[in-house]
Amino acid sequence: MNEVIEKHPEVLVVLFPLFWSAVLLLIAHIGGWARIASEYRAWDAFEGRRWSFQSGQFGWTNYGNCLTVGTSPRGLHFSVLFLFRPGHPPIFVPWEDVSVTEGKRFLGRYVDLRFRRVPRAKVRLSKRLGDKLQAEVGSRWQGERVKSGPIEPR
Repeated sequence: MNEVIEKHPEVLVVLFPLFWSAVLLLIAHIGGWARIASEYRAWDAFEGRRWSFQSGQFGWTNYGNCLTVGTSPRGLHFSVLFLFRPGHPPIFVPWEDVSVTEGKRFLGRYVDLRFRRVPRAKVRLSKRLGDKLQAEVGSRWQGERVKSGPIEPR
């Protein structure tokens, strides 16, 4: 392989994006982004308040300073920076499907978000970001109001 790259360095122009995309696809599946997006993929442009360069945790996967989190009267939005987009389509979850719980750990407080159609998936955000989201949407941000259960047909 080294000989091929030495003789044809342009091969890296093809191999690196393929490798990068494969890694990002794997991360999306391990952390749960893909599972959430399978139910809540955003097909329309998001219109609402956004906070860019945020951090959060999808399952076991940390997204440090690459998340955009948004709110609107209709729901909650997640997307990642363009370079991290492979395997990470934008997500939009209606407020009626969002469950919020607060917690505390050694390094601070957090909020866990769960979603009705994917109850095993969890998104963890800092309490500070959770407070910003709550201040923006008011009563739509309610803890423990959505329980997993039968899903109505779409």
